[in-house]
Amino acid sequence: MAQEEPASARTPLSKRLLRWSLRVAAVLISVFALQVGLLAFPQAILRNQAEAGSVVVYYPGDPDSAIQELAQATDHRLRAGGFGNPDLPERIFFFPDQGLYSFFARLARVQPEAQGFGVSYLGTNYVSGTRVTALGERTGRSPRYSVWEGSIAHTMAHEVAHQYMIDSIGRSAWIALPHWKQEGFPEYISNIGLIREDTASSLPSRIEILLDDDLWLGPRSWDRIHYEAGLMMEFQLEVQGMDLRSVLADSVTREDTHTAMLEWFRGR
Repeated sequence: MAQEEPASARTPLSKRLLRWSLRVAAVLISVFALQVGLLAFPQAILRNQAEAGSVVVYYPGDPDSAIQELAQATDHRLRAGGFGNPDLPERIFFFPDQGLYSFFARLARVQPEAQGFGVSYLGTNYVSGTRVTALGERTGRSPRYSVWEGSIAHTMAHEVAHQYMIDSIGRSAWIALPHWKQEGFPEYISNIGLIREDTASSLPSRIEILLDDDLWLGPRSWDRIHYEAGLMMEFQLEVQGMDLRSVLADSVTREDTHTAMLEWFRGR
């Protein structure tokens, strides 16, 4: 009697490959769905929350009045400048410790060294208390109204401001913008309300800081560009009287804006 051939031998190779491909695809889809689910709803892990007007801050651990104060400071930054919508509060996920923040940063394929980041298509914003505080300690919290002041509320407002900008013009248009426009407007939103309240911090006084070469040596050289972006955006919106969409036009260049800002500064 002839021995029966195994079922696997009777199945064509192409069908076996298809089965394995479908299994691998199912696993990959499941992993991706889990990844997106965690990024979209981190409150499954960060169960505490602090609400303040235009923002809701989620965080791990026990209820903390200091985080409620952070939420209020962030809301003040946004609303003092005419931004922030209490009817549609933005979600911020705050991590006092680095470990869990690094986990989410890697899920989003962002460097864990970043102070904060946003996932615009999910409407989520993430901020590391550890990274922001450490930066402020290294820099002596100066200059003010920049990432170098090590303000967690500033970083929170900055990340939310990116979301405002993307919602306003669309993600594709935002990606196509030059760096100074991408970062300048969030810096403007984050700071302009406090700047208006601070009579000692005029735009000319902050341009003087920008032009102080000694201040921007070493690792600060990169953030000089970042600081400059906020000043140029402020110059166009506050001094030149332009609106955001006009500033974002291709015809408005960094070179022309920088030149016009310095001419205005030196002509005062």
